[in-house]
Amino acid sequence: MFDAIMQGEVAELEELVASTEKRWLRRCERGIDAVDRPPESLVRMRGRVLEARALLDALRARFPPE
Repeated sequence: MFDAIMQGEVAELEELVASTEKRWLRRCERGIDAVDRPPESLVRMRGRVLEARALLDALRARFPPE
C-alpha cells in the first residue's frame, strides 16, 4: 500500500517538475532566463523527485513487492 502511495507521489512530483521546466525553458527562449542557470525552486523540486525515488527504491529493497 505504501508503495502505491510513493509511486503516486513520485508521479505527481515529476509532473510538477515537467511543468516548471517547460515554463522556465519558455522564459529562456524569450531571453528572460539563462539556460545554464535553472531557478532554485526547480533545482529543489528535482531534488525532491530524486529523494522520493530513493525512498521508493529503499522501500522496495526492504519489502520487495509480491
